Amino acid sequence: MTRSRVAHRVALVLLLAVAGLAAAARPTSAAEDATSAKDLEAKATFHCIGLKWDLAGDANRNATCTVRYRRKGAAAWREGLALFRVAFRSGDMEMNTGETRRGTVNALAGSLLHLAAGTTYEVALALADPDGGSTAKTLEATTHALPQDPEQPRTVKVPVGQLQKAVAAAEPGDILLLEPGDHGNGFPIAKSGTAERPIIIRGPADGEAVVRGGIGVSGSWLWFDRLTLDCTNRPAPGAKADTSSFFRTGAQGKNGLNGDAKSSEIFVTRCRFLNHHYGCNVYGHRWFITDCTFSGEHEWNDDFLTLGKVKGHMSGEGIDFHHHRGGCCVAAFNDITGTADGISYGDNNIDVYHNHVYETCDDLIEMDYGYHNYRVWGNLAHSSLAGLSFQPFNGGPWYVFRNQVTGAGLNILKLKEGYGPVVFVGNTLVQAAPYKRFSVLLDGIFANNAWVSLPNASIGSNRQGDDFRLTRMRFMDHNAYGVGDKPVWVLEKNYSLADLRAIGLDKSSVVAKGDDVLTNLPENPRKGTGKCLLPKEGSALVDGGAVLPGLTAAWAGKAPDIGAHERALGPQWVGPRTYAPSGLAYGAPAAWAAADKVGDFADLGAPAKASNVALLLARQKPRAFLLVTFEPLPGDKAWSRFDGLLEGAPPEGVVRYTDSLAARLDRRKVGDRPVAALVAAQWNRRGVWHVLGGCEEKDLGALRGELFLFVSSLLETISGPDASRMQSF
Repeated sequence: MTRSRVAHRVALVLLLAVAGLAAAARPTSAAEDATSAKDLEAKATFHCIGLKWDLAGDANRNATCTVRYRRKGAAAWREGLALFRVAFRSGDMEMNTGETRRGTVNALAGSLLHLAAGTTYEVALALADPDGGSTAKTLEATTHALPQDPEQPRTVKVPVGQLQKAVAAAEPGDILLLEPGDHGNGFPIAKSGTAERPIIIRGPADGEAVVRGGIGVSGSWLWFDRLTLDCTNRPAPGAKADTSSFFRTGAQGKNGLNGDAKSSEIFVTRCRFLNHHYGCNVYGHRWFITDCTFSGEHEWNDDFLTLGKVKGHMSGEGIDFHHHRGGCCVAAFNDITGTADGISYGDNNIDVYHNHVYETCDDLIEMDYGYHNYRVWGNLAHSSLAGLSFQPFNGGPWYVFRNQVTGAGLNILKLKEGYGPVVFVGNTLVQAAPYKRFSVLLDGIFANNAWVSLPNASIGSNRQGDDFRLTRMRFMDHNAYGVGDKPVWVLEKNYSLADLRAIGLDKSSVVAKGDDVLTNLPENPRKGTGKCLLPKEGSALVDGGAVLPGLTAAWAGKAPDIGAHERALGPQWVGPRTYAPSGLAYGAPAAWAAADKVGDFADLGAPAKASNVALLLARQKPRAFLLVTFEPLPGDKAWSRFDGLLEGAPPEGVVRYTDSLAARLDRRKVGDRPVAALVAAQWNRRGVWHVLGGCEEKDLGALRGELFLFVSSLLETISGPDASRMQSF
């Protein structure tokens, strides 16, 4: 089946499922059933726009809302996933948020994904209710721009011992450049920059600028870059924090960065957090934490079941977003270990992606108490007490896709209290025992997942009275269940794959043994693995998935592979990246190193000379190169150039990571030598990054994954392109 036919079939199934769920609603009066549209919320992060449309009426819950979107100025509209019903008594679920929410929430909500940062989109919504009140509305929303140095900044060099004085005198547009050394104890900061002129506190390019203990943050448009926050001199784990100052942070130096409720538009990049209790403890909103390393105070071992009960190991997270209603927080490309939870909490419109989270004592990623539009994708998580936590789950929808999670000593998922729709797509899970509670997978999408239970056992059972019914799922298909000859689910009865198909689910899914379909399965399922679990060549996982409109991205072949990784593309980049002086943030695969003579690779398709070179990487045995150049272009011209680079390529050959990052492979001849060429591009508001890579065609099988791994690391560039730092070869 072609790509377009698969996508059309899935879209049709989803539309019919929405209608079926609406028809099952309880009988009500005509006045109660009619819908009246109320406030429409649109909140943006770097790559997503979250929507929530409040309603009145619609007691029978049969109102639906389709979504189309396009970049402003583009001709063609694209289809997004329809919005999901969100209806629950929010006051009944309120816990640990610092405020009370009362009344019944009656809304439709959902997200647009894989968007370009700093870009305006038009969004067309069509609310339809057969009982009356249908409404159409088009709005504009702009994704958050990635932080860049201000134009013509004032750079202030900060000697050791002068940091607090320099911060007190800082003005919008200042870059406080710290010299290497120990800058003493942390202190509260109540300063603010502006959107165009943030205040930047930056460590040196060579050496470390160390701040001891916590920095309190109560301001906006502040950027902490390339700092080391060392909390080694702290109270023992489990000691009571002093919350009288440092904005509820614990002024004893236990935490790294601590934001109060007034903090917003805070950027944290390339920082190291050492021996902390909490690394980033955020009570504010719009915090963006990327490319950081968190090494917490907890010592980890294999005794998962008792570890959390001793020495305060159930407290102290790497990143904790808490529950400010402003939401819109991001944790991306971080390395987190030695904490209780790796990444925890968050209220609404939270993005957690491309993080490496491992050897934690409680949950790897904890979404507990979150509300609408929580999005988790592309993470590699392993070795903890539990994997992904949904307890409680406040209404949704939540989007969990393309994650690899292994090594949960207790539960690979925690799905306990609450309910709502979950888009759970394209994940790879390996668990050590059947999971026993599934109370929240309602009105959701469950597709393209590779879920293995080792040793071969059922995926899950429902022995604690939870109200989980498979027929409530909106769409459930194209999954691979690694259960061997055991039932897939053990709920009110045993469900084999044939039983699931008999009730209209999993018609294209497969049952297999885990080691027949995945590479690198962990020897100890409770410990897990940090290796990439790729689909095995020729297995049912390859091209076995479905295309979901507005959700599926970065795939190659006839259809997406089942699981977190595409065999043809290899692993995704996770964890911190390298920042080149040119402003490019990238990840270099193992065995690749910087080179300085592009002409050395002319036999592989490299140009004899190149200008505006941001980066040149090369490897030997087998030989290959990667060349990144920057083309400065204004506004719409950059988009025209980006779109034009992929024109003429067959649709099957283009891999789209986001709206602004795409790649393809070409086959060429250089002289008589057949070569494979990687061509990729990333749009930037100041121009276009161009990527050219090459190797001998005979080596493509060994190098394809490394070439695409590099492209996946270019998802966003935090610091802007700096032409003065680029080279010509």
